[in-house]
Amino acid sequence: MSILIAAFATVIVLQDLVSHSNGEKDAFLYDVFPPDFQWGYASSSYQIEGAWKEDGKGLSIWDEFVHRNPSPINDGSSGDIACDSYHKYPEDVALLKFFGAGVYRFSLSWSRILPTGRIDYINPAGIRYYNDLINLLIANNIEPLITLHHWDLPQPLMDIGGWPIDEVIHHFTNFAHLAFSTYGDRVKKWVTFNEPNLMCVNGYFTGAYAPGHGNVEETKHCVHNVIKAHARTYRLYDKVFRPIQGGKIGMGLISYWVESRDSRNHNHKILAETALQIQWGSFAHPIVFGKYPAGYNEAIYTLNKKLGLSSPPLEFTLAESAEIRGT
Repeated sequence: MSILIAAFATVIVLQDLVSHSNGEKDAFLYDVFPPDFQWGYASSSYQIEGAWKEDGKGLSIWDEFVHRNPSPINDGSSGDIACDSYHKYPEDVALLKFFGAGVYRFSLSWSRILPTGRIDYINPAGIRYYNDLINLLIANNIEPLITLHHWDLPQPLMDIGGWPIDEVIHHFTNFAHLAFSTYGDRVKKWVTFNEPNLMCVNGYFTGAYAPGHGNVEETKHCVHNVIKAHARTYRLYDKVFRPIQGGKIGMGLISYWVESRDSRNHNHKILAETALQIQWGSFAHPIVFGKYPAGYNEAIYTLNKKLGLSSPPLEFTLAESAEIRGT
């Protein structure tokens, strides 16, 4: 069902673009895609799998978040069942094949594979589920693409502080190593983090997402540690697994485009650029250049001042910068 909804949503968006087309949009919409272009679909484990406490799965921060009383979700809904893809994945694959998908990106539930978030116990049912899904996709000529982390941190790691705590980097790298070792013989494209800018801001600053916190310091450290975790995982794959498996790995970022309300107003231009540096540059700039963009640090300084906080913006050490740059 989740795949079907995604397909209809794609059609609706394309129809909307066509119905409001102008010359530039027409040139894009009616041009020809490259011969190796892959049409695909994407999902995330918490949003589709359900089976939230079946077959040895541990709790994630979203499991904890949605079961609070009162519920932080407006309509009180949860992902306990969701699309029930844990039980209905063969139907999902059939839908993907029906719509002609060439690739399917899905995320691993860290808690389903490692219930404690640590490498101390590997859940065989979790390993088997993703093995079965991957094999079925390949049998139907659909390339599997895996996201390692799509916001659903194991709750036991949240209990020690979550992404703002350095220790979580180590546990994530172990999880990634297990995933590469187990699935990398068939999976050749990996995403370390899906939209980590939303995860950190909405999870640790606005509180709209799990774990539902509202803390500038935690948000800064979440961003900082996720970037370091991404870089360490990238280097692990690059040095240990890529020579054998020959795959690709990167990070999935989201950014809204921001423009000046008045293009002739210099202050408007600065505000628009600062907004992009915060939401997009906070991750994109470090993984290219090994450091935060100037606009990001200035914005953090201003925010701290307004909130009466005195802590300075975080910086990467020279060693960290070297590891991050180019990932």
